[in-house]
Order: sequence, then C-alpha cells, then structure tokens
Amino acid sequence: MVMFMAVNVVVGCRGEQRRQTNSTRAKVEQAECPHDAIVIKVIDSTGNLVKTVDTIPLSGPVTKIPEFHDCQRFIQHVNRYDSVYAIFAAFRLESLPARLKGARDSAESDGKAYRTVPVATIYSYGGEYDPLGIKPGFNCLFLYRKGAQWGAKMIPWGGADDPDCASKRFNPYTAGTFLEARASVRPGFADADYPAAARWDWDSVHHNQYIGIKCGQAWCEVGSSGFTPSGPYLGQAVSFEPGPCGLAPSPMQSTRITKIKGWYDAQELAVSTGAGAIPRPSAVHGFLIPHPALELLNKRWRVNDVKCFYGRWVHVADAVLSGDYKWNLTAGVNKIYFCYGTGGPSDCNVPLSQPPLPPNSKPLSQCDPDPNKPEMRWWALIVSATGRRAFSCVKRTDHSTELEDYRLKHPGEIVEIPGAARWRFLLDDEGTWMSCPTGCCTKQ
Repeated sequence: MVMFMAVNVVVGCRGEQRRQTNSTRAKVEQAECPHDAIVIKVIDSTGNLVKTVDTIPLSGPVTKIPEFHDCQRFIQHVNRYDSVYAIFAAFRLESLPARLKGARDSAESDGKAYRTVPVATIYSYGGEYDPLGIKPGFNCLFLYRKGAQWGAKMIPWGGADDPDCASKRFNPYTAGTFLEARASVRPGFADADYPAAARWDWDSVHHNQYIGIKCGQAWCEVGSSGFTPSGPYLGQAVSFEPGPCGLAPSPMQSTRITKIKGWYDAQELAVSTGAGAIPRPSAVHGFLIPHPALELLNKRWRVNDVKCFYGRWVHVADAVLSGDYKWNLTAGVNKIYFCYGTGGPSDCNVPLSQPPLPPNSKPLSQCDPDPNKPEMRWWALIVSATGRRAFSCVKRTDHSTELEDYRLKHPGEIVEIPGAARWRFLLDDEGTWMSCPTGCCTKQ
C-alpha cells in the first residue's frame, strides 16, 4: 500500500470502469484509495453509462473527507492482495445510541429482535470477502445492542446501483451475515475522544480483515465469529513538538492518539517491484500517528485559515516503522512536517534541486498549487529515524466549501474534521492522508 499522510480525512476511491456482469455487478479496474472524489461509474452490458455514484447518502456532508473513512486492498495470502475495499462511516456516529432508541428496523439474534441502524457503507471493487460477508458492489453494516453487548450484520445491497444503506431495500431481520462486535472502552476518556470514523483492521491470528468503528462512547471492532482484534499501540514512545500557533493539546488529547484506534493507523505496507508491477505486501509494519494538536486547528481557526503553516515547518505526524522503507522512512520513529508558502528562502526554504524521492514522487518545483491561492504550495519534510532530512511535495484538498454549505443549510450544526492520520493505498506505491486546515493533505 502506498503511504501518504493526510491531516484530515479524505474520502473515496476512484477507478476505471468495467462493464457490469449479468448479475449487475459493477467492476472497476485499477482502483486506488482514496482520491479527490468518489467516482463509481455503473456500466450496462452494452457499455452504456447507467449512472455515476459520487456521494454516499449515509455519509452525507463528510462523504469526501478521508479522515472519516478507510480504503485498502485486502491481503488475500501472505504475498498477495485481493480487491480494493472502501468503508465509509455514517455521518454523526456520535449519535448512534440515540438513533438506536428510535430505530424502526430490527435484526434477529437468538430468537429475539433488536433495533438496528446502518453505520457504514462498504464498496467492493469486484471482490468477495467471505469473513465479513462482503459481496461486489455496495454493502451495508448494521449495528444493534443486545443488552450491554453489541451485535452486527453485513448486508450486500444489490450490486453497484444503490449506495443508500438507509433505503430499506433489504430487511436486516432476514438478510445478511451475522458478525461479532466487541466494544473497547478506555477508562477516563469521553465520547469526543473516540473519533467518528471507520477503519479496516487486521486479525493477525486468523489472517483476516475486520472493521473498527465508533459506537457511542467506545470503539467497536467487528469481525467474523471468534476473530482476534489487533492489540493497542505498544511501539516506541513518540513525542511531539509544540503545536502550531501555540495550540496546546490537553493531556487526554495527547494520550488518546495512541490509546484509541481511529486516530492513528496501522498497516502492513506495500512494495512495488518495478514500474507497472503489482504491489505486494511487505514485511514492514507501519504506524501513522497524528500530532495531537491537529484536532484543535479545526476547532479554533476560521474556514480556510492556513496561517499556522505559512512559512514555518509544523510537526504533523510520526511514522513508526518496523523496518526500512521508502521516501526516507526508516526503522524507528520518523517525524513528518508540513510547510505552506512559496518555497523560497523567506518562508519554507525548500531545496528545489533535491531529486524526487523514489519511487513516483513529484519534482519539488512542480508541486500542485494550493486550491485557494495558486501562487502558494505545500511541502513535506521527512526526518528519518536516523536523522536524515528529505523533502517532498504535498497536495492539499480543501473541503471548506462543502462544509460551509452544510452549515448554512443546517444552522447551529458544525462539521469538524478529526485530526487523524491514515495510510493510503495507491496502484504503485504507499501513501498517507493527514489533516490540514479544512481539508486533507497527501504526499505527492
């Protein structure tokens, strides 16, 4: 998987289109995760475009913000990848307990009916994943309460033409695959300390993928019966420089980034054997841990305010790797910084003559412009565990317009992007998403 960092979540996967089969499955070639938008093109058997899916109804205004969601190519065997699978968290996961009380749909378990609500939309680019009951196209994850316990159901939603898990197309009482759900509660943490996000996770005992998702004041892990959840972060200690613009996270905010899943991301990273080669899982395991002050940027500063990054290098994340990788990332704790400016000596002072970091990085003189100020650019500084410094381009995707539109249509409601970080799967490399002002940033 390609590693990019994003300071806020970017949502979606994009791929080339394939024709549907007779079973109405939409297959997408060369899908990668996630891009600037969701574009799923449904093609009929004659090659005609039936519809384009560019939003996930259950996710609403956060559909295109990757920090809320996840997308990976599942590991099929020790040295092979399966299809690409995307999971989109429902909007307002923090309201799940209240929504369950008013739910009208139900799921049957042990001869009893339990109120259930959809919490995530899953899209498979052609693959079937039996451990989670996922079929090609759209699938819907439902959660329900069984007293003090949680239960879950995965329901295939009829292929690629219906992304709306709230459409009541299927009855959770009779359809789908039962999954085991376990809530992880960390003493001392409040509801806001659990990010309203969904993540893919890995059961290293049974070698299966499973799901992590916020479920009220807890982090729920959902998998096949008897699955073994991954352990908490127990790697090398990480330390962060003072927050941007003097923002100081609380002790709990500083602790939760490694104690609660969803803030950080863990993944077996991918490697590519050459141009055009299919990536394969490597032996390098990587944790991507965000700076705890990133969350505060979205709470304090106005829409599109990037002043905390102008002309200064801001510590945004640590990447903790089990072995040497690419892009100046080595075994141990690597520190990642962002800077916004012209790149000249007066601000970021980027060495534009540095050769692009292999593989597939952009030349430092050709970075994409900022979406709001084309004369400005974003760069990353990666300081390896050995102390070596290297620079790379960063692309910022701005979500301020859609967030502001939502605020105007829903007075009093505010959508805040979680200050999370996660790995990003690309066709020929690994990447990262990390939060940055009112948007997401990813290495180029």
